[in-house]
Amino acid sequence: VWIDALKYVDPDWHAVNGDWRLEDDDEEEEGLITEPMPLSRIMLPFEMDGSYEISADFTRTDGNDHAFILLPIGRRLSPLLLSGWGGQAHGLMRIDGFNSYDVNNPATFRPGKLVNDRRYRVLVSVETKKDDVTVKVSLDGKPIIHWSGRQSSVSVVPQFALPYPLRPAVGAYEARVIFHRIALRSTSGKSRLARQPVPPCRDEEGEGWTDLLADVNVNRDTIDGRWARVE
Repeated sequence: VWIDALKYVDPDWHAVNGDWRLEDDDEEEEGLITEPMPLSRIMLPFEMDGSYEISADFTRTDGNDHAFILLPIGRRLSPLLLSGWGGQAHGLMRIDGFNSYDVNNPATFRPGKLVNDRRYRVLVSVETKKDDVTVKVSLDGKPIIHWSGRQSSVSVVPQFALPYPLRPAVGAYEARVIFHRIALRSTSGKSRLARQPVPPCRDEEGEGWTDLLADVNVNRDTIDGRWARVE
């Protein structure tokens, strides 16, 4: 079952970096919009455990660099860059340390250039099995990437890191991008909607407080010891 991810996105809670907003009263620009900024990114409030697919319709309206999807792969993250490095290539950013523009990276497609003001549809399939993974990517119905390897081959530079690495994210680099539609579905595993933190409470002076327990998951966050959540 495909889930409309944009129904659950709140830019105030889920934006990691950048200027994000949801637009629903402009037919031409309806969707999730980011303005040009370095590594603007926003998490989707889902925790992906196992195999899954993501489909997105998007338009780059300004800029010459990449739109991207951050893909959870096991306990790791892999950025899929579309029109990466000024349009040199589409590809997974780091495979065995090689960037998406590197000829030694087996998960790239050249040339990989987006055209501004054109709407695209990307479909990504991530299939995990024990310590292995297969990633398939198509753009406007054309297969561009089919890579299989070890999950340990995947890495992410610190600039792309997320507070919660099990959650997918979308973003852009120095480009204005509209994500008209983002849908995802789990094909195996235990993917689920992430808990929404409660709104910050305020004291008598109006100072904001954040409930740190609201988003604690004892299975995910425990470092040592035996912990349980009691409602």
